[in-house]
Amino acid sequence: MAERSETQLTGESSTPGLMSPEAYLGHPVGADYRVANWEAIRGYFTYVSEHSDRVHTRQIGTTTEGRPYIVADISSPEAIRDRDRHLE
Repeated sequence: MAERSETQLTGESSTPGLMSPEAYLGHPVGADYRVANWEAIRGYFTYVSEHSDRVHTRQIGTTTEGRPYIVADISSPEAIRDRDRHLE
């Protein structure tokens, strides 16, 4: 199993200036009695997508509750830039 970096263990962002999930949500992810709602989760993925060249989010449908169903492509900046070619 690969070793995790200090950034992965602490939940800090490896992208300077990028807000961590904990900072965005206002509590640690997985904290007892704290559950982020769908809008907060989708909002965080949208935020990361807008502020990182390693993440791209897109809507692939609608849930049975009428909410946007999204997928996050997470990769190298080059692969994200060329994502349309990879999707062919």
